Amino acid sequence: MSAPTTDPTRSVAGAQEPDEVPASMRSLLFVCPLAAVWAVALGRLIVSIPVFLAWLSSGAWEQGPAEAVRASGVAWVVIHDVPVRVGSATYSLMPWGLAIIPFLLLWQSGRWAARVSDVREVRASLSLIGGTAAIYAGAVTSTAWIVNSQLARISTPRAFITAFIISSIALSLGVYRRSPAGVRLRQQMSPSIRVVLGGSSIGLAALLSAGAFLVVASLVRSFPELVAISSSLEPGPIGGLALLMLGIGYVPVLTTWAVAYSAGAGVTIGQGIVLSPFTALPQNADLPPFPLLAALPTRSLAWSSLPMAIGIGAGLLIGWYVARSAPRPVTHRVALATSASMLAGLGMAFLAVVSHGQLGENRLTGLGPEPPVVATAVTGLLLAGSMPSALILRPRRGRPPLAPSA
Repeated sequence: MSAPTTDPTRSVAGAQEPDEVPASMRSLLFVCPLAAVWAVALGRLIVSIPVFLAWLSSGAWEQGPAEAVRASGVAWVVIHDVPVRVGSATYSLMPWGLAIIPFLLLWQSGRWAARVSDVREVRASLSLIGGTAAIYAGAVTSTAWIVNSQLARISTPRAFITAFIISSIALSLGVYRRSPAGVRLRQQMSPSIRVVLGGSSIGLAALLSAGAFLVVASLVRSFPELVAISSSLEPGPIGGLALLMLGIGYVPVLTTWAVAYSAGAGVTIGQGIVLSPFTALPQNADLPPFPLLAALPTRSLAWSSLPMAIGIGAGLLIGWYVARSAPRPVTHRVALATSASMLAGLGMAFLAVVSHGQLGENRLTGLGPEPPVVATAVTGLLLAGSMPSALILRPRRGRPPLAPSA
């Protein structure tokens, strides 16, 4: 009598289901909705708490909770960097730093979804990411449609596109960090691509770190003026909390502005006024009473080219990384350093896009740096630093040569 045959696709632990129920289908039907709903529910709760506190403290509770629910919905959609139109004024320069709330929730959802579904193929992981992102973006879009009123109008197509992009990026980081498909993808990636991605990440991190330092240093220098502006608003405890949250949300915006300023690209702050190391802030500049605006430089620098050393220094780091990671002929290192510098410049251009917009009408339109100018200036400075260092610095001793690209 022959021994009973067993299906090799079945495991004792049940890690892999029968062939008729693929992992991608399980992800789409079960894991995707749960992951999206968890991120939506917790994100709405986190955003609603301060909104309801402000509603209670303002005495508007006599009008019923419907307005508070609507306001919390608007706030949740807006933190996804979605513009809102209030009356005839458009607000598109959003505090996108608060997008860290949905981003972290979606990243955690991606980690959970990858662990539960145990996706092992890249196609299955893409189905998992796309399905969850579509459901999440649909929730943001439906919320934008529900809260639309004559007072506040939100573009539902823009809400879907922005939410889908944010959720796709966050979910991808969570899924590919946790799943076997992500490990396989990293192993199959060309070594040259890994060097370019690593070098551009180092350069971009150096630029943003320097920009954040400039913002903090300027805020410390202007602290008395910051306190005076905050006191003149008389926000009260809840209003002070709202100002603090807005300030935190706008810190990444000011950091991007600081990088553009240091690169010489300039930052428009309304009424045709452009801030740069070469120009001073006019005395008659009519700025809104927002505390963080105290960090804006009020005069030109004696050494106007000194801030540009930030971009060149970041380029030196890119070249150093490439030289240590790619001990190939000089021409190859130069090509990798050039690619990494250009990719970092494109990254800064993207940040300039989300840090450019308007806050109302008239004098507060066209705020922020111009993305094409930022891309050109930053890329030029990075190349000025990365090219020499990639040429001059010696590779790390004992470093094996990169495998040829597939």
